[in-house]
Amino acid sequence: MIKLFLFLLVFFICPALLLADKQKNILIIHSYSQEYLWTKNQHEGFVQHLRHNFNEPLTISTEYLDTKRVTFTLEYQKKFIEYINMKYRELSPNLIYVTDDNAINFVLQNRNTLLFNAPVVFSGINNLDLEKRLDTNHFTGVYEIKDVQENINLLKIFSPQTKEIYFLGDETETYNAIEQDIKNKQVHFPNMKFHFIHAKKFTQVLSELQNLPNRSVVLLTTIGGFETDDRVNQTLQSSIDQLSNIKNIILMSMEDAYIQNKVIGGFVTDGKKQGDLAAKKARKILQNVPVENIQSTFSDANTYMFDRKALLEAQIFLPETIKKKSKILNEEASFYLRYEKAILNTFFIGLLLMLVFMALIYFISREKKQELLLNQRNLLKAQKVLRMNQRIIENIQKITHSIYWELDIETSKIFLVNTTNINLPLQNEKKISYDDFFNYLIYPSDFYLIKESMKETISSLKSATLEHRILLSDGSSVNVLNSFEYSERDNNMKMIIGIMKLVDAEKNDVNK
Repeated sequence: MIKLFLFLLVFFICPALLLADKQKNILIIHSYSQEYLWTKNQHEGFVQHLRHNFNEPLTISTEYLDTKRVTFTLEYQKKFIEYINMKYRELSPNLIYVTDDNAINFVLQNRNTLLFNAPVVFSGINNLDLEKRLDTNHFTGVYEIKDVQENINLLKIFSPQTKEIYFLGDETETYNAIEQDIKNKQVHFPNMKFHFIHAKKFTQVLSELQNLPNRSVVLLTTIGGFETDDRVNQTLQSSIDQLSNIKNIILMSMEDAYIQNKVIGGFVTDGKKQGDLAAKKARKILQNVPVENIQSTFSDANTYMFDRKALLEAQIFLPETIKKKSKILNEEASFYLRYEKAILNTFFIGLLLMLVFMALIYFISREKKQELLLNQRNLLKAQKVLRMNQRIIENIQKITHSIYWELDIETSKIFLVNTTNINLPLQNEKKISYDDFFNYLIYPSDFYLIKESMKETISSLKSATLEHRILLSDGSSVNVLNSFEYSERDNNMKMIIGIMKLVDAEKNDVNK
């Protein structure tokens, strides 16, 4: 009986002990609050990767220093250490994950007072000097590199004539690290003038921005630490909304969380990428890979990200080469793609109806003479149908021997239909890009004339007619009369619609 009892005891308790031994505990310490989008993105990227790629039992606990709303004093740190030591005394973490500079500094400065000595994985760190201070036997992670050079290259593409750029920040420790990094790289841009606008009070930076020249480019560095005049933390959403109301500036960003409202985007630090890369390092540590064998990451955590509506409002066209490798927010399919099926169905139904009418007229004409009086009314109706079809044919003839085109302003795509007897470059393509339209179809010396006329049409909402040259497939050119106008569909889709007629054909029409 005693042996049976001991056997059952071992049978039930040992698996539980083995399971407890496999259990891994992770403590996450964030610099900011759970509502802060940058923090939320890093957290989601980290947790999602581990949930999908780490098969052993895992407990994740999360704490927030909330240093954008609470002053990061020594007293505050001391109280937080006491709180963590008490809370996790019985649940010692196997690994600590920290995000942003304040959290890494907190762990680094208080490492001797923490009751646990777990390895630390970090992400979102701006202070690159930490690389020299951190013990590679205990620390590894992902540095947050604000790529100033790539964003200035983007600015030159968007606005080649711009020679000045304004960097906006909130005077936090993170901003100071970013500003110093930007100043270190200023030597690479001798023809660009850098201005730094920073303050703790949000109203102060607002007044400075409102006095900038029209269409000044403002690059957001870190803006989550602004305060109101009453020294209350300004929410990120409120800051971006008020910045978007300033009419004389174009807002670019170096952080994905800021791409809201009228912030067009840029080459940004990607919070989810940061968290995902940090999780890959954490997974290796939990699988007993030595920390010193896991190198920190200084790249691969940035991405091109833009808001389509903000680009449109700023009148900035995104080159196809950049768009192909970008994340586009608020992107919608073009009018044709959204309604392609309905357009094709309508076309074929109309064609079928026309064939039915023609067949009806044909059979009526073959009726016997004795049925002539009886069918006279039907013939009169058929004549009305013929007149209606004649008007349709006349309208079609107006478009025949011409080139119909429409530009979707939001996507920079051009839909082109050639009903002339001339061969155009790219005429077999259903849609072409804005750049290809000019590079392959428009005569080079006419670029400026057409682009300026298109801009004037958009701003004044008036139609335009101009004569210019277009290129043919064999390299020659012909003169066309190009008439186009701005159009806005019921679904707020903004377009330019135009018809190009060959000048010789236009003259023949007049002579007729």
